[in-house]
Amino acid sequence: MIKPLRLLAGLGLYALPFSSHAVSLQLYSKAWIDAGRIMRATDILQTNFNGNWEQSMGMQVSGAVTWAKTWKADSGSA
Repeated sequence: MIKPLRLLAGLGLYALPFSSHAVSLQLYSKAWIDAGRIMRATDILQTNFNGNWEQSMGMQVSGAVTWAKTWKADSGSA
């Protein structure tokens, strides 16, 4: 399986020689960290999380290739 950002970059590079317009590639990324204590959880049917500590991390990367006024490709993954 081809990864989305590789496909996006490949489309941009493939279209470069055939385009009379400038090709632009933009990459966006975000990262975050959540940490804290769960004081009161109201949904405790499966597991009681009350009083537990929680920590998590996340990252998202997305990109966009524009090679004409009306041609644009976007892709992203989290």
